[in-house]
Order: sequence, then C-alpha cells, then structure tokens
Amino acid sequence: MTEQTEALIIQELAAKQELYEPDLSVQDMLSQKVLTLVIGPTAVGKSTIIERVLARRPSWAIAGTTTTRQRRDGDPANYHTATEGITKEHIIDLIHNGELVNYSVFRTGHIYGTLPEDFVGDVSLLPALPSSIASLGKAGFKRLEQAYVVTSPAPWEHWLNDHERAADNLPKRLHEAVDSLDYALAHKDELHPVLNNEDPGRLEQAAEEIISLTENGDIFIPGSERNRRWALVEELQQYVLQKLVSNSSHG
Repeated sequence: MTEQTEALIIQELAAKQELYEPDLSVQDMLSQKVLTLVIGPTAVGKSTIIERVLARRPSWAIAGTTTTRQRRDGDPANYHTATEGITKEHIIDLIHNGELVNYSVFRTGHIYGTLPEDFVGDVSLLPALPSSIASLGKAGFKRLEQAYVVTSPAPWEHWLNDHERAADNLPKRLHEAVDSLDYALAHKDELHPVLNNEDPGRLEQAAEEIISLTENGDIFIPGSERNRRWALVEELQQYVLQKLVSNSSHG
C-alpha cells in the first residue's frame, strides 16, 4: 500500500468512524460487560482520575488500546503501539473486518482502537474521544455510562502547560479540546459532569463520582451544582477558542 493510498483510506475512515459497528461475534463477547467512558479535553485529568478509581476498585480495569503511534513513558502495559509493530495497514484491516470494538482517527493522523480482549473482567474504564462514542454505543455492552470531566480555565491552563503530549502539535490538541467541549454541550442529557480542580481532595471526590456512576448508573449531585458544572464547560469552551485564535495569529 502506498503512502498516498493509505492517507486516502485513513481520510475515509475518519469520515465514517461514527458509523462503525463491530462484527456480531465481537458484540457477543461484550454483552455481559459494563463500560464507563471518561471523556474530556486534553490535560483535564482523565487518566489520573481513572488511576484513583482503580485504586478503590482493583477488580476493575482500564481498557487496553491499539494505536499507530509510538509507545510513550507511562503508557499502560495493555497499550499496543507502533513500537510493538502496530501499523496503520494492520489497524485498517481490523476495521474493515469488523474486529475492533471501536476506533478513532486523531487530528494527528494516528488511529486508536480497542479489541474485545482489551476489556478484561466485568467492568472497564476507557478515556474516550467523542468521535468513538457512537460506535461504542453499538458495540453490545451490557451497560455504557459516560462521565465528562469538567474544570475551569485556570487549572486547565496549568495542567496543559505541564502536559508533555500537549506541547507537541498544540493547535491540533486545542482543536481536539474544542471538539470535546462542543460534544459535551450538545449532549448534556447523556453525560454526567465530574468536577476536577486543584482543591484538596477533589481528585478523590471525582473518583468516587465515577464509581457511583459505574455502580448505580448516576451521580447524585444537586441540580444547581450540575448546572454550575455545565457553566464551567461553556467557560472553558470560550477560553480554548480564544487560545486557538491567539495561537493561530502568532503562528
């Protein structure tokens, strides 16, 4: 496969990723499993919160990932990357055969996906992009929950500056953040807002909220607090848009 052909196929896959549906045999393998998606823009703390959840529920697991990028320091052992020989051609074949549970084409050009064997045990957690949510909803899980991690601009800017991956391809990361925030505001009724900030104990509380969602199907927070959290999403959306414009003007 030439690079040009590969690029055209990936472009086509990106346009169709929300329509993807895995093979029935894959759906059967997932029919008794619960999956909680942890969604949010780059650097909002999704992976850190998941770590806190798993410390409290050791029988749960973070779902594995297959990706065309190179392995990074800190990647879980169940990440399968280009370092271990994963190629774009291999993932393209998995997609065409319906063997992946879902996939996402990132703005960076890399493809991320999950295999049915990546969901170990009865309950899994997965940091997810909005583009993969529709296909995950068709994957046959017994139950699928969606947590959206929210924060205000000040801590997000601090975390973004400390986030080594965000330093690479910053404009693309900012566009991904806008996509995520736009999705959240368009799907409030389907998402459960989980607050993260730099206050003492907030990470632990965020973990407890995701545990409640996974076990009970809801996070029990007052309506006024829920509204306040969605207002933070709107505030962060405007901040990221302004940052994107500023970054473009300086580029």
